Amino acid sequence: MLGSETVKTPYPDRRPEVNDDTCLILNKMIMTKRERAHAGIPTTHKHHSLGYTHPATPGEYLEPDVTPKIAALDVTNLATKEGFKCPARVTLVNTSLKYIVRDKIKVEGHVQNYDTANTGLDAHQLAEITSTRQEMTKKLSRVIDTSTIIISFDPAEDLHAIRLIVWRVIDVRSLFKQDLKAGLPTDKNSLVRRYLKEEQWKLPGAVQAMMLTLLFYASFSWNKNVTEELNLALFPIDPQEGPPSRHRSKQGLIDEIHKTLMWKYRDRLIRPPTPVLIGENVIRVHVKKWSQLQEIPEFLENLGDYLAKEEAKDRKRRRPGEDADENRTRIRVNSHVANPDPTVQDDFRLISLPISMKTKSQKKGFFVYLDFETVERASLAVQYFAEGDKQPDGVKYKCEQAIPRATQPAAGPVLVTKLPVENQTFNVINKAAVGMC
Repeated sequence: MLGSETVKTPYPDRRPEVNDDTCLILNKMIMTKRERAHAGIPTTHKHHSLGYTHPATPGEYLEPDVTPKIAALDVTNLATKEGFKCPARVTLVNTSLKYIVRDKIKVEGHVQNYDTANTGLDAHQLAEITSTRQEMTKKLSRVIDTSTIIISFDPAEDLHAIRLIVWRVIDVRSLFKQDLKAGLPTDKNSLVRRYLKEEQWKLPGAVQAMMLTLLFYASFSWNKNVTEELNLALFPIDPQEGPPSRHRSKQGLIDEIHKTLMWKYRDRLIRPPTPVLIGENVIRVHVKKWSQLQEIPEFLENLGDYLAKEEAKDRKRRRPGEDADENRTRIRVNSHVANPDPTVQDDFRLISLPISMKTKSQKKGFFVYLDFETVERASLAVQYFAEGDKQPDGVKYKCEQAIPRATQPAAGPVLVTKLPVENQTFNVINKAAVGMC
């Protein structure tokens, strides 16, 4: 007799331990076996014999470097006249806030209430949908694997709705325990309105869940960097080390250089959902030509020496008797961050690397936004990139201060707040840190 007690499966009904620095704090926030049982999360012991499906094993359908390590899940359920809640749409989002899955499902039964105002679904949209829940579950089980961390506002309801057994699960609400201690509610709507901007309140639940998780992650890493002098990435990112390989494709070169810079400057890298870097003390470097892509890592590496020399010249002009050689040591802008990489200088406070697209599928290059301590230093950096530091190979960059147009409001608040050096951070982290660390 094949009872639930005798089912043998290669998937252990426990929290798999994965050594992965890119997930750091999130590995510690995964629900334990006891927590999953208390929350009613599907388990192998109880639900495998009822037709529930496990995710794929690593490498079974997708290469490990393609499978998302972290994904946010949201299932839209509709009430039927038969008295059940049936899934009508599944959304799965990665850490770049891009859809992995965003598909509708044929509802099993007669819908009693579409709740269009909240779900965005109606009878017309679902009339020709043929994908069944079983097909959607199979699809999900192949785009993630057993090492993927699934994030949700209500993991029990979402996983039961699509009949999927996952062990590495995080309830977004559990990331905000400090809010509870402060007497603040941690339901979905409260968290969204407390930490996200108004224009983000209507986004799909999976996107909001990932945004809140990324804010928590950035807040944790930033505070660790400050208090323990570490060099943690502000956002989940894969290590990218070693010299660039030879590329015949510009797309391949863009991808590799972009990933290399993201990893190298991970302790001050800004990514969505934080505001963009903008202001008089921020510069924008256009990196689009082949030669510019190849040289940008070295340009960023040498920026610190250039600024030091120019600032030493300026001090010598203001004080004729001063020896410039005694003033080559720069004040550490990020003095609270201990960076073990000697090639990474403390020239700028924050960096952002948005991709520039030629078409929906073809990259043109990327921009380098750099935030500096002063407008004067930003102006020197513009001169450095625009003149190519008088390099013999003639590589130069289009570069300007990232000042919003006078006719348009700023795209968001200036990212760096004017705090004492030991407390410097960007405002979205300051705001979020109240309930995260």
